[in-house]
Amino acid sequence: KMSLNEAVKLIRGPRGTSVTLTIERPGFQEPFTVTIVRERIKVPPLKWKLLSTDVGTVGYLHLRDFSRLADKELARVLEEFKAKGVRGLILDLRDNPGGLLDAAVAVASRFVKGGPVVIVRDRYGSEDVYEAQLERYMELNIPIVVLVNHRSASASEIVAGAIKDRRVGKVVGEKTYGKGSVQTAIQLRHGGTVILTTHRYFTPSGYDITGEHGIEPDIQIKLQDVALAEIWKQRGKEHMKAEQYDDALLCFKRALQLNSNDKELRRLWNDAWSGWGRLHAGEKPIEKDSELRQCLEILKKEIKSQSK
Repeated sequence: KMSLNEAVKLIRGPRGTSVTLTIERPGFQEPFTVTIVRERIKVPPLKWKLLSTDVGTVGYLHLRDFSRLADKELARVLEEFKAKGVRGLILDLRDNPGGLLDAAVAVASRFVKGGPVVIVRDRYGSEDVYEAQLERYMELNIPIVVLVNHRSASASEIVAGAIKDRRVGKVVGEKTYGKGSVQTAIQLRHGGTVILTTHRYFTPSGYDITGEHGIEPDIQIKLQDVALAEIWKQRGKEHMKAEQYDDALLCFKRALQLNSNDKELRRLWNDAWSGWGRLHAGEKPIEKDSELRQCLEILKKEIKSQSK
């Protein structure tokens, strides 16, 4: 067996050329081949959908990273949400590793009306305050919930921290990663590089994202329990053997909620989705996403409270 990096090197190549892959997949007795044409992979920065609830339509927006396109795409979707009269918004930043500082400030500016978004401070105490850009403010006037987990990092923490500190929405989930630092690369004469941490990010209230090891959610909805996770994982394996992918996904999802650090569990989760995808068309349904369902219930309470 080859390593992942070795496989990637073989698969990558000039745009327009072909490569043949031999694939093993649960549910197939023999490996099968697929020939694909190499092309630049363009991953959209976000995905979104409308969720029907007993308090009205809610907008769901999953931002995958903070690239140069993130704010433009976000603004387009938010305009559509406004046109459809959504009653609330879930901004999903789970597993978002961050990205550009400018993109984070631009995204936060869609929700925060003026004032500070993030403070960048060096080791000597000198600081730059990044203000929300008034021309980007969307004035949604609806309850907003930001969904985060322990893999929400850097720019994700800037946006979550700004929304929390400026009290324009609630942060829900688990404590974020805690990467609020800026690294500077210094080239050495012999060809090496030294990377030094030169600045830190602070939320508008002065909260040290790195020093405090992440953003604390307003409402925590996720617990870790390794022993119970193992029970759910074994149940999921049994369902996989029987090709009962819906049940396997339920088990693995529950196990991941309890122990998200299990690498085998993450692989099983992906395998289960591969099997499920052969049987069902379309994307992951909300009933399979326990965290999102809990977040939706919190948002519904906010909507009802605002309506009183």
